[in-house]
Amino acid sequence: MSKFLLTISKNNKVINTDTFKKEFNRYSDKNIDLLFKKNDPRFTKSFTESIFVFAFSKVENFNELKEEFGLKNINTDADLITGLYRAHRTELFHYLKGSFSLIIYDNLTGEILAGSDHHGFLPLYFYQDKKSITFTSTPKFLFQESLLKKELDQEILLDYLVSGLPRKNRTIYKNVNHICGNSYITTSKKFEKYKIEKYFSFKSKPSFSKNIINETKDIFLKTISSKLHKTDKKIACMLSGGLDSSSIVCSIDHLNKKNKLNKKLEIYSAVFPNLSLEERRRADESFYIDDVLLKTDCESVKKSFDEFGPIKILDELTDLDEPAVAPNLYINFTILKELK
Repeated sequence: MSKFLLTISKNNKVINTDTFKKEFNRYSDKNIDLLFKKNDPRFTKSFTESIFVFAFSKVENFNELKEEFGLKNINTDADLITGLYRAHRTELFHYLKGSFSLIIYDNLTGEILAGSDHHGFLPLYFYQDKKSITFTSTPKFLFQESLLKKELDQEILLDYLVSGLPRKNRTIYKNVNHICGNSYITTSKKFEKYKIEKYFSFKSKPSFSKNIINETKDIFLKTISSKLHKTDKKIACMLSGGLDSSSIVCSIDHLNKKNKLNKKLEIYSAVFPNLSLEERRRADESFYIDDVLLKTDCESVKKSFDEFGPIKILDELTDLDEPAVAPNLYINFTILKELK
């Protein structure tokens, strides 16, 4: 798992790296100390006399933004974010597309800006004390480095038991906070205060267009197409037989053929062949899976779960940063292992 730990302190604060020096790169300068996993191109950093940027990211519109804003000598996501920050400050989040967690330290003002992408695909957590603030991709890293004692937050534990979800920007661990997707944090010069804000919200408004079906289809195909052009030759998709996954698989197949992309499409499905007749009538979607497979050019892998449930991989299901709130999580875990 790729992970990082970045501490920004009022004074020099050195992280003990004895345990991790074989796995991690290290960068230290003045009041910045950074550890990040080796051999992951998503980790980039950029530093000038006044601005330090660290990014865990895959910015999908990298080239478009370089051209749009006339940015030169931009080679990495961190370079790009530096240029956007200089020109747009917190507005930079409105321009980035893709998955990212980023931290910016402005040495002139002493302020910190950190944020995550719209969906929080690359998690960003932080811990703050009187002398420093530490950002990480996983709370476990804080405990492994002995920066913080591992304690459950009783308020958040109650949240999970009552509603199934924690209150916003909190985690199940005491003093560890989460910068949710579509949000960013700013700190004061002396790290005494921080503020978390959202940078985007959907505006729901009725559409009276007579061509709403075709307009929706165009947006859907454009979104799938933008992803396809940035993937490797081999693509994997999950297919449940429902409308969402069926639409995605059929669209990928359509665009692959139309644009002659020569992508190899592999489809993974969960099946339950030993369901009773009544259970099959109510829940089985194998018919829809097979219908999609007949109409598309792909390889299919069907994973049977008749004698396989969550208890068999309980250790894996519970070896997470935070409680996972999702139905049938064992199915996702098993299929993801197949993909590896």
